[in-house]
Amino acid sequence: MTPAEQKKQAGGAGGRIDGKLQALRTVLRSSIWTRGLALLVVSMAVLACLSFGIDRAFRLSLTGRSIALGLYLCALAWTGWKVLIRPALVVLSDSVLADILEARFPELRDSLRSAVSFLAEPPATNKGKELTALLKREVTKEAAKKVEKLELSEVIDRKRVSEAGVLALCAACLLGLVAHYAGDSFDIWMQRQLLLAEADYEYEAELRLLGLENGEYAVPRGDTLRIVAETSPGKKTPILVSIRFDYRSGESRQYMERSGGKDGPGRFEYEHPSVTEDFFFQLKEEGSGFFSNYHSPRYKVRVLERPEVEQLMITNKAPPYTGLGTGETRGDIGELAVPVGSELSVRGLSTKPLERAVLVTEGKEFVLKPSPGEPRTFIGTWTPKLGGTCLIRLEDTEGVPPERPFQFSVHMVEDRPPVVQASPTGIGQMITAQARIPLKLKARDDYGIDSMHLRWTLQDAEGSENAAEEPLELPGVPTRKPLDAETEWDIARLKIEPEKRLNLQVGAADNDAISGSKRGYSGIMSFLVVTPEKLGEEFLRRELEQRRALERIIAQERVIRDQAYSMVDDTWSKPGEISREDLRKMQDISRSERQHARQLESIASAIEHILLEMENNQIGEADDLKRLAKLIIDPLRNLAGVALPQIITKLDSIRELPDERSRIASGLELGRSIDAKIQEMETILVQMQRLEGFTEIVKHLRAIIRTQTESGSATREAYKSLIDDIFEDDLFEEDKGEGNK
Repeated sequence: MTPAEQKKQAGGAGGRIDGKLQALRTVLRSSIWTRGLALLVVSMAVLACLSFGIDRAFRLSLTGRSIALGLYLCALAWTGWKVLIRPALVVLSDSVLADILEARFPELRDSLRSAVSFLAEPPATNKGKELTALLKREVTKEAAKKVEKLELSEVIDRKRVSEAGVLALCAACLLGLVAHYAGDSFDIWMQRQLLLAEADYEYEAELRLLGLENGEYAVPRGDTLRIVAETSPGKKTPILVSIRFDYRSGESRQYMERSGGKDGPGRFEYEHPSVTEDFFFQLKEEGSGFFSNYHSPRYKVRVLERPEVEQLMITNKAPPYTGLGTGETRGDIGELAVPVGSELSVRGLSTKPLERAVLVTEGKEFVLKPSPGEPRTFIGTWTPKLGGTCLIRLEDTEGVPPERPFQFSVHMVEDRPPVVQASPTGIGQMITAQARIPLKLKARDDYGIDSMHLRWTLQDAEGSENAAEEPLELPGVPTRKPLDAETEWDIARLKIEPEKRLNLQVGAADNDAISGSKRGYSGIMSFLVVTPEKLGEEFLRRELEQRRALERIIAQERVIRDQAYSMVDDTWSKPGEISREDLRKMQDISRSERQHARQLESIASAIEHILLEMENNQIGEADDLKRLAKLIIDPLRNLAGVALPQIITKLDSIRELPDERSRIASGLELGRSIDAKIQEMETILVQMQRLEGFTEIVKHLRAIIRTQTESGSATREAYKSLIDDIFEDDLFEEDKGEGNK
């Protein structure tokens, strides 16, 4: 049996209860829809006013309005769901309605709730339970009587429903007032916000910006932006105008200055210093009310990057005569040093496409053309004359000037005259008229030496003669490398008279093909031409100095020999270690021997130089001078390089010997070595004394002087006879010395 049939069987009590609950359901549904729609109207009115106020105040862009419309619709949908749809979808079952009535009317005492529960039970539940069924029918009848007496309107919160209706009415009135007060602005808002049309509000005061291009300002990076606005025709002039900037880092507000004068009071200006980033700005009228003050569109300021030289390469093609070929310089050029006559080519890369580039140097402009197909690349060629500062000015396709031109400098390197160094070797400042002058030469040039030559002048008490020159032939010239050579110059053919001074210079000419060959000269080498007799006297004086030095060394060596024998008796013959004081004496002896070795080498070099000067001045034969060198120079160098170092070694070894016998034996051997060395030096001294500071050399000089007026053959025979006699005496003395030994 269905619940409806059960209710009929309950004597109609269930039908009355069902009808009452259905009426309550209808009342509740109506109140939910009434309150929900009212609140939805309030929400729509509030959102409309809010949207109008925001758009009117901030004049949103199309994107901003689209986003705002989406947010408004989302807010409206959420409100509708919250206050209307979700409450309307709540299921109002009989048990729920019974609970509502029981809560509102406590006098029911759960009778309605029980009756609704009994009516919902199936008939099979009461089979065989007549008493229970009778009680349920009685409860149902009693509940039906009580329900019929209830006023269902009291279940509804009429105050909340009424408040919602009043709010809806007030919201509608407020929206109407706003629409009426705003006038055409509200219609424009509807077009802008609901239809997303590109309509604009009308203002009593309105400004227009000057200098805009496509609705924005394009400013080179770092430049000052001057914003100028003037009152639109037919509009009022604002009293105060602010300008609001929107940067990535935040916002800023400034005030525009009102200019007067002939431009009129309707002109406003503002200078924005050093634009370094893109930003937006907007003009706003201050102090005229919310709906009447002017809000300009949002303008954009776009930074234009300046063209800069990103890469630069300069190719230097040097003149062929320099042999330098072609070189490249990249990056930060700074100062570029190039030979005079070089051709320079520049190839650069800009940060932006170029219209053209200009090189400014030496008061001239050279156009650097963009490379075909590569608008950022520029190329050009020029030949510098004076050098100096070079400026590259770029002009890009947007007309933006560079912050500063790219700067470098070109230094013209002149081909300097050759640098020549010359020095005489094996000859002094006094020479004979038959001398040959050995020269050691060094010369270098920036790019190459083409030829060498000699220049000289003769000078006496009356003055100087005119300079004369002659070529100097040297192997390896011409050359690009530094020259290091030796040569000799024979002056006999010049037939220079004694007591005249010869001033000599060595010159070099370069291969400069641009400015012409240039010459460089060495310092002046000055020689006094004297007679062979006077030069011989100079040699005698110098030999005497060396002989005196040798005599002093011999005397000092005798003292050292006596010290050595004394140490044999007093020190080295004693058992035990050598005392510290005696070791110091031995060190002093070693130091003296080293000093003597250096002095002997110096004497040998001095005498060798004398003999070399004699040879170069054509005094004596080369073979004879070599024989004289063997008698003196070689023994001196043997003493300095061999004998004295051996004595030092023997002296040092004595300190390491363990006992007195060994020291005595080594000390005696040391004394004998020093004696032998003294005898050798005395032999050398005898040779120097017998030659009279080379006595034999003086004889040669005198023989030459005496025989200059005789025939050449007679002079030669007398000279050879004299030399042979001298060397025979030397051999006799050597044999005699060996016999004495």
